[in-house]
Amino acid sequence: MLPLRGPVGENRSGAVTPTTNQIGRSKWSSANILSAFPELAPGTTIVWSGWFGDSAFERDPRAWLPSGWDALATALRAQRERLEHLGSRWLLRPHARHVLNDPQRCAKFADTFAGPVFGLALDPVAMLEPGMLEKWEDHVERAVARLAPLAACAVVCGADLAGAGENHFLRLGPKGAAIPVGAVRDIIRARAPTLPILDAADSE
Repeated sequence: MLPLRGPVGENRSGAVTPTTNQIGRSKWSSANILSAFPELAPGTTIVWSGWFGDSAFERDPRAWLPSGWDALATALRAQRERLEHLGSRWLLRPHARHVLNDPQRCAKFADTFAGPVFGLALDPVAMLEPGMLEKWEDHVERAVARLAPLAACAVVCGADLAGAGENHFLRLGPKGAAIPVGAVRDIIRARAPTLPILDAADSE
């Protein structure tokens, strides 16, 4: 198991900054983005797939619309030549409130972009909303069954409930009370025993 941490440029905390890849504001600098791993190919970096709101995890329907996909696709095409020149690869990590927000959108991304420059970092827990917790195992099982064959690695995190009202959401982390990380790892291992698994740090 690998901690989801590592130095990129001057950032040695492994944290995702709120403006890392906010596609609505063209924040696509490769600085301050999670994280290089020697166990993956050199130059591999994991990034969120982008959001439109003022904060990283607020609900904004623009991320789910076709225009959200178009914004992501445009941003990736703009980065492709630079990443090829650097010998770098971005693995996009999904989230329920980002552009890659469900298995269908993730599969579309993999079908369209997966290759030497871009790939999918499967995170089945991050695609859950709080209302999905009661049947989280079914949701995670389906996501893993659909996406593990398309993924370059998996990101494993547990989850606790955090917040209230309109901003109520899951707090992702390495332990998790609502969703135990060990159970998520077991589901992935059963479906994809050779897929690299990265343990998420509690930095979200």
